[in-house]
Amino acid sequence: MYNLCLLAGYTEEYIAENHKQLNQLARDAFPVLDSNEAEQVLYAAVNPTKIVYVGVFLLHLNKRSA
Repeated sequence: MYNLCLLAGYTEEYIAENHKQLNQLARDAFPVLDSNEAEQVLYAAVNPTKIVYVGVFLLHLNKRSA
């Protein structure tokens, strides 16, 4: 949860001095998604086109470094 707060942009000093719990800070930074938004995020995460694109990009990088 601490790392998630750091990713949200909170500084270590702010986290240490704040009286909120880490999960509340994270919830403030990343609000609950409604069902349509959550479905779009899940679809984007498992979209095979994106996975193939990343794979091709990594192959290209490997060929350049060889």
